[in-house]
Amino acid sequence: MKKLLIIFLFLVLIPSPAYAARLWTTGFELQWLSNNGEMEEQCSGTPFSMDTTRERSGAGALKFLRSTAGTGLCGKRGIGGTGQTYFRTYLNIETSASAQTAVLFVEDNNGADVAGIDLDTNDTLQMTYLSGGVWTDTGSPSSALSKDTWYRLEFFADCTSATTIDIEARLDGSTIATGTGLTATCASSSLLRATIGSRASITGEWYFDDVAVNSAAGTAQTSWPGEGKVVNLFPDGNAGDNNNASSGDCTSVDEVTPDGATTIAVLDANSDILDCNVEDPTTKIAAADTITLVQVGYTEAAASAASGSLAARVKSAASGTTSTGSTKTHDDTTYRWPIGDPATDRPFSLTSYTDPTTTVAWTVTGTNSLANMQVGVTAIDADPDMNITSISAVVEYVLATPSSGNRNFFFFFPFF
Repeated sequence: MKKLLIIFLFLVLIPSPAYAARLWTTGFELQWLSNNGEMEEQCSGTPFSMDTTRERSGAGALKFLRSTAGTGLCGKRGIGGTGQTYFRTYLNIETSASAQTAVLFVEDNNGADVAGIDLDTNDTLQMTYLSGGVWTDTGSPSSALSKDTWYRLEFFADCTSATTIDIEARLDGSTIATGTGLTATCASSSLLRATIGSRASITGEWYFDDVAVNSAAGTAQTSWPGEGKVVNLFPDGNAGDNNNASSGDCTSVDEVTPDGATTIAVLDANSDILDCNVEDPTTKIAAADTITLVQVGYTEAAASAASGSLAARVKSAASGTTSTGSTKTHDDTTYRWPIGDPATDRPFSLTSYTDPTTTVAWTVTGTNSLANMQVGVTAIDADPDMNITSISAVVEYVLATPSSGNRNFFFFFPFF
């Protein structure tokens, strides 16, 4: 390993990403069912699988299926936030729940359940919260959801008080229930995680896609996530502006599902950089669609059980202005995608709401655009070596309206 006497701390190149209120985004595009993958899992009976036939956008969705009731909690655990947090998932029901169960719910800083949205046996949604150890419904249920149809579920929780909460549930943008000053416990006046799946031991089959979590603190995405589709843009194998890896290159980090140590690029000195061009975005997003944000994720591991650190990078064209994300540390040899749990220091390093060169919204095509984008990673502390096995851009977009331009293809999504 190359040794440097002074650890060079990278300053974020101007312009830096906006103070990001988007905490977490996933469309299950890595198709990686692992506690170190796109979301953490706490399940009995392995009811989750990746599905590539019913996705709302991109290439994958998360399938929940239980044909016999399991035991204990079951959920895919993602990021909560601070005290005031907005959550979104898209839900598609194949088989009704055998009993009322939460399909989206949040936990406080101690990991205790707080509140959420239940799915009932008649396919209606019901907002609920935990008070004195008892789950209590509040507000009226929604109308019944149709089978094999995608719906946008959103949930807001204000946990800034340790003893009361404010909550609101929305369905396709319309409020279905609100609750203010409800008696509930919020340890440390903070939310730690959101969970999708099922809280109860029931049978049923449903799907999730296009998940997003926003904090109320920040300068962008500080409220309801709203409409959005999520895809990942992967390296196309072609080198970008920099490859300081001692071994490996962009062909080592371009797989969809990370392959661990099988193919890696090794950054073994402070300030080493790997930049990669990405695949043609128009194979996944129409040129007229609106880009909400770009988050750069990477799967990496330290070469030994000592602490090293990295930061993500993005630019909209070769030799363009580079945005560099916050520094993230890792001190073991387990390969991990950013899981977005504050307790693990593994949320996304970089969220970009605007093109770093033009300083306006990202576009799909053009001189500075997703089509010419380079994503990468830089080693902040490369002692031990930092091994990178995958890099990709998580892109959220909104479909163009008919007046925004003609679309020559049709998306069918009866479904985040």
